[in-house]
Amino acid sequence: MSQVLNTDLIENDLRLDGQQPCGKLEWLEEGHRNTQGFWRALKSTHDSFFDISGASVLFNKYNFYHDIITRNRNNTAPALFLYDLTADFRGISYSHLGDMASAKASMWARLGLHPEESLCIIRPMGLDLIVDLLAALKTGLKISFLPPQGKAFLERRLEALKPDHIVIDEQHFSLLTAWSDKVLTEARAGEDAQPGIERFYVYPSGQAVFSCFDPCSHKPWLPMDITSDAAYLCGLSDGIIGLGLGPGRVYAVPGFHLLETQPALLLAGLFCGATYLHLEPEDIVADPGLVARRSIKAFGVSKRVRDILLESQVDAGKVWECWFRNPAESSDMERWQLFVRDLKLENAYAFNLKCDAAFGGCSFFSVRRKGMAHMNVLPAPGRAWSLADPSGGDSESPGDIGVFCLSAPGAPDEEKRSTTSLIAGSSGEWVFTGTSICSREGRSYPADEIYEIVRNVLVRSNLFCSISEVPLSDTGRGSRIVLLVFKGSSADIDETVLTSKIRGTIAEEMGNEFQPDRIVFFPIYPRFLSDTEVDHDWCRSQYLSGALSRKSSGEIFRSITRLRGCVLQAEAA
Repeated sequence: MSQVLNTDLIENDLRLDGQQPCGKLEWLEEGHRNTQGFWRALKSTHDSFFDISGASVLFNKYNFYHDIITRNRNNTAPALFLYDLTADFRGISYSHLGDMASAKASMWARLGLHPEESLCIIRPMGLDLIVDLLAALKTGLKISFLPPQGKAFLERRLEALKPDHIVIDEQHFSLLTAWSDKVLTEARAGEDAQPGIERFYVYPSGQAVFSCFDPCSHKPWLPMDITSDAAYLCGLSDGIIGLGLGPGRVYAVPGFHLLETQPALLLAGLFCGATYLHLEPEDIVADPGLVARRSIKAFGVSKRVRDILLESQVDAGKVWECWFRNPAESSDMERWQLFVRDLKLENAYAFNLKCDAAFGGCSFFSVRRKGMAHMNVLPAPGRAWSLADPSGGDSESPGDIGVFCLSAPGAPDEEKRSTTSLIAGSSGEWVFTGTSICSREGRSYPADEIYEIVRNVLVRSNLFCSISEVPLSDTGRGSRIVLLVFKGSSADIDETVLTSKIRGTIAEEMGNEFQPDRIVFFPIYPRFLSDTEVDHDWCRSQYLSGALSRKSSGEIFRSITRLRGCVLQAEAA
């Protein structure tokens, strides 16, 4: 592999007209074979963007703060564009962003934070989170992110993390109980914190910089460590190749899932000196024209933002050079092509990006097809990968379809971790075909956590529940989640009131993200494995076959239900 990557050649290779077949991507194949050589060439390419030398040495040490802030001090383009209802988009320079982060790091030092301690940032995506991220990198902390939602959701994940410190907005303090003593009360350090001496922590190769939760995994409540090598190098690759960014180029990702994509997508832009334009889906609902207010190199379109914009009359074709989507969110390509037509994107390039922050960054990117949404993907460069047998087990897939597994930068190529993404070969590319988990829009549904929460609501009324996933024809959406509530002999239950109570409890304990799609009541008892342990496999199979509905209306089962109710009352007495 050459000493420097030819980014113009890469950009040209990836841009295709509509149905044009993908040619041989020799640089990508070489990047998969010779991972070390790829990263050396990419680092040299990245260094050529800046006049100021970097302070990181490949597979030796990484100075995140210097290579993001100091190298961009003379960058005339803003680091961020933040939407303000009163002032439109407000630009924040890299220099000003560095001052804010330095002041925050100085404040934390006065509060007693030390390098290699752990910090959990519980904030929504926005300026405060970005400043906290940079301050934590400057300090040398091990960083985690959680959204401010759900008491039980946070409790289980904080218990797994056991962070030394937590930052959270005061308005969300009530979400924390056992961890309130870990919250950094910034007022203790004084309100007039000033930028401190420019000292930067240098992370050695192999040290964990982040501990991320993977919302697409089988166990979304367990964090996974991301090493300095993986975080830094994936950031370079995702920015330069995945998104095509460079100094001053603008990108946006409104509505993308926080845990699935951050800090990976932030680092991808910050390392390249690009400009991150921050919008929330609610901002776009209020003013759809915001998406076409500025010229944008790459605009990330979540399924929710797509549906919002389909209800508007916005011409984005004049200002979007490229747009991208997460192929795991949906595969309803007719609606995506309608999006292309309605927003006049026939001359813009569409590509896919599957970001897995818990793996360091993007696991897939894709070619960019002019005026055409698609499901094709390419494995991220610089990482060895393989396909596991989709039927389960640790064996490799015998064919060209399977569960995607990949290595991390800095780790041996033989050490691959399994994702939950399923892909199939297709004429030199790969097609994203879905996930191997019970998922909704590509993210796993924590059925066990929801079950425990709902069970605690129902047990006082002697009701029982189970959760069933219903496969959908749109495999990209995953499953419809249905909560099954078994009333037994309790005929006087007000289903409307109970439904409201269940949904309110889920919102309070887990967040509205995990509301079931449907709640269905059955006037019978479920099958039990023990006195109170519900047989969930039986419930699922009976619901999917329609047997639960038939039994609920049958006279025999109604009689059995009344009899069982009498037995339970007698046992309770």
